[in-house]
Amino acid sequence: MTSIATPSAPAPSGTPGTPATTLDLGVGGMTCASCVGRVERALRKLPGVQDATVNLATESARVVFAPGPDMEAQIRRAVRNAGYEPRSPEAALAQDVSPWAGFGPVAAALLLSAPLVVPMAGSLLGVHWMLPAWWQFLLATPVQFVLGARFYQAGWHALRAGTGNMDLLVAIGTSAGWGLSMWMWQVAGSEHLYFEASAVVIALVLLGKWLEARAKRQTTAAIRALSTEQIGAYLMLLMAMWNAKGSLPNDDAKLARIARLSLKKWKSISAEVMAFFDVSENAVTHNRLTSELQKSERQTESRAAAGAKGGAANALKNNKPTVANATAKPVAGLKHLPEPYRKEGAHVRDDPTEEHVQVFRSQEELFRECEAVSGETVKSYMTKKSWPAPVVAKAVANIKARASPQAASQTTTALH
Repeated sequence: MTSIATPSAPAPSGTPGTPATTLDLGVGGMTCASCVGRVERALRKLPGVQDATVNLATESARVVFAPGPDMEAQIRRAVRNAGYEPRSPEAALAQDVSPWAGFGPVAAALLLSAPLVVPMAGSLLGVHWMLPAWWQFLLATPVQFVLGARFYQAGWHALRAGTGNMDLLVAIGTSAGWGLSMWMWQVAGSEHLYFEASAVVIALVLLGKWLEARAKRQTTAAIRALSTEQIGAYLMLLMAMWNAKGSLPNDDAKLARIARLSLKKWKSISAEVMAFFDVSENAVTHNRLTSELQKSERQTESRAAAGAKGGAANALKNNKPTVANATAKPVAGLKHLPEPYRKEGAHVRDDPTEEHVQVFRSQEELFRECEAVSGETVKSYMTKKSWPAPVVAKAVANIKARASPQAASQTTTALH
């Protein structure tokens, strides 16, 4: 089988009018998001490649590139140089795989490691059951260098790419244990060896990787088994669940409306779709979505708190000198102020509301006008605890006159 290359839309860059080509191929050997990023970077570095997207779940890549000589061969070579195996898309889409596929090396590693671990239980009873050093060597070495060869290969590719990964750490750690055991056995003549440590670590990591791969195969197969209609319903439910803060009612009629399907059609596909959700008596949830939603809410709250804190500081520092002054001392001696400005014994809080700010600004304007009318300073006024009533009345008239000549004339008539 060969890769699938199809013409695409005209390239956004490059030679005008030259259609881009899309290539789908499988990528073997990826284990985590770091692997995805490494393959994408390797592909995007190629001259002529306009875009590259790698999917870990399906172990596939889609590359958009301008037509050129041997581009497919260059793309495959870039994947291989990054430490992964280019495959045909048909191989990536293969579904008829036994649940126990790939368990052979894991079983061999576990069987070879067991004789190294079981005798350790004797030490709990005060009995020395450990195997002779040469037996430990014979059991641990195949696990280390044959069954664990994949860790050396992946670690070497990571080093060549200037990065590190878990495979590199496993290779370094287990090699150190095996090498120390060889030195203690051959040079120091000690019986306290660590062959079992290196063998067991490799066996358990292989088991974990196999379990992860099997779970990924099962999930991917289940998603591929869905029809286009079922996938659409699944995505619609996820989006609605996100907007509903992580939960939907367990009601077929409501779920059918969310999925934009008739009730009859929804009931015919709901069993397959709902297998991806956690269904209780009254609600439908999704573990991964709930986790992501909680993470998003925590980030939003953190940003809001930081913004509020910084915003208050900036307001007091730059834009609100009157608020800062109001916070410093209470507003006192408002005995002769007109009713809209009277706040007997009021304090402006550390977190002033708009009402507090507006009241203080009005009071400040009135205070300054009273100074001009009476010739006395605010300091003198604060000592007396009050302005004379005629002074306040004239100050109010002056302020209104500046705001509205008509209102000023009415106020002057009322004063006379």
